Amino acid sequence: MFAAGLMGSTAFAQSPQSQTFGYTGGVQTFTVPANVNAVTVRAVGARGGNAFNNSGAGLGASIRGTFNVTAGEQLTLLVGGAGANGTNGGGGGGSFAWRGTGLAALSSLLVAAGGGGGAGCNGFNALGGALTSDGTWGNGSPGASGGSNQGGGSGGVQGFHGGGGGGAGLMQSGGTGIGGPGSGGGNGGTAISAGGAGGAGTLSGNGGFGGGGGAGGAAGGGGGFSGGGAGGAATNCGGGGGGGSYNVGANPSNDIDVGTGHGQIELSWLPAVTVTETFGYTGGLQTFTVPANVNVVTVRAVGARGGNAFNHSGAGLGASIKGTFNVTAGERLTLLVGGAGANGTNGGGGGGSFAWRGTGAVSVPSLLVAAGGGGGAGCNGFNAWGGALNLDGTWGNGSPGAAGGSNQGGGAGGAQGFHGGGGGGAGLTHSGGKGANGPGSGGGNGGTAISAGGAGGTGTLSGNGGFGGGGGAGGAAGGGGGFSGGGAGGAATNCGGGGGGGSYNVGANPSDDLDVGTGHGQIVIDYLMPL
Repeated sequence: MFAAGLMGSTAFAQSPQSQTFGYTGGVQTFTVPANVNAVTVRAVGARGGNAFNNSGAGLGASIRGTFNVTAGEQLTLLVGGAGANGTNGGGGGGSFAWRGTGLAALSSLLVAAGGGGGAGCNGFNALGGALTSDGTWGNGSPGASGGSNQGGGSGGVQGFHGGGGGGAGLMQSGGTGIGGPGSGGGNGGTAISAGGAGGAGTLSGNGGFGGGGGAGGAAGGGGGFSGGGAGGAATNCGGGGGGGSYNVGANPSNDIDVGTGHGQIELSWLPAVTVTETFGYTGGLQTFTVPANVNVVTVRAVGARGGNAFNHSGAGLGASIKGTFNVTAGERLTLLVGGAGANGTNGGGGGGSFAWRGTGAVSVPSLLVAAGGGGGAGCNGFNAWGGALNLDGTWGNGSPGAAGGSNQGGGAGGAQGFHGGGGGGAGLTHSGGKGANGPGSGGGNGGTAISAGGAGGTGTLSGNGGFGGGGGAGGAAGGGGGFSGGGAGGAATNCGGGGGGGSYNVGANPSDDLDVGTGHGQIVIDYLMPL
């Protein structure tokens, strides 16, 4: 059964912000601000250079996508430079953004916007940065092939003068144009992973930063995810091909022929706000659905208090367990908020509180946190133990106390006297043990395993166990539910107190505390969400 127990949530709106990075000739860094968990990156590749008698240089592509990020994360930005004008134009540099401050690699790359090819003289126009991952061929005399699979574009063939240099790709430099008797070929641009320098031209027309190819007797290719092919110089002066582009972001928006000068990278974001959702006790399972644009949640679970005895209020308190977890928008988490053990002749054990992935039965692979519930108080001054911070449940306290569970097991039921012993608290996958029966009354029932529903055990002298695996009381108190259950109190010579349930936390940045839960349990989920 799933029940609604959301007690409240809080959020406050923020204004959008942005930062624009222009061409500098070197790599730049952006540090994700506090309370930001997504950025939109728009990269624009640079224009190629014009020829002395032809202004038909290729323009840079525009590539935009949205990415999940973490506050404090650093992104590296390479803004492409325009190809130089000359006898033939140099290729324009591509613009790139990737995660971290190391060298660019496919695994870290966010976007790449291809630069335009350089213009060839005598009317041989260049091609602009492409929206596909491959660079385009050069235009004429004859044009050299564009690169593919992060490779550089080929250098151009020679005539009297050498061919143009190919544009660089992410991992491979562009090819050098073949030299002719009148002059050498233009140099290919350097791979982005190796720095991204533009290739030097042999008849002016240097390639732009970001892998642009240098011009020779024909134009250079543009840099990009894969480089543009150079122009050939066999019979005239061909134009350069455009560099390819890349985008793995959400909500992509890509356009050709946008970059009319140096490249540019703009980052925009909505500062996220902390939203807190608090789930109280309902006696049933509850669900939390991860909202859109949320990729991390912090879960704090508090176990429930045990019940007090008729003449003693020394019940054990619940543990508090907090951790941070990666999640996916739309993912569902199941929450079990523990109930307090009932008061009675002896107190019932408090239920543990649990959060796990999915909506099926809980198991260790799906479990995020478990916060142990406190044991019930025994009459005549036998205090209980609170929920523990380790995995194992604690022993009951006195007369004699029964063993706590381990390895997801339930706590043992208590020994009998005239009345039966208390019931053990449940663990994740095993129920608590039933207290041994006495001639005056039966033993308390153990709590039901969390994987089987987590019902509290029924007490035989009142003192029922709380939802979340609390053990029922008999002539002694019940153990608390948890990752492993608390042991029950024994009734051999008096009325022992119950042990606390164990806890579990596989989250990042764990923060765990004893003796926090003073009533029913609670689960609090915090997350950052842009509004």
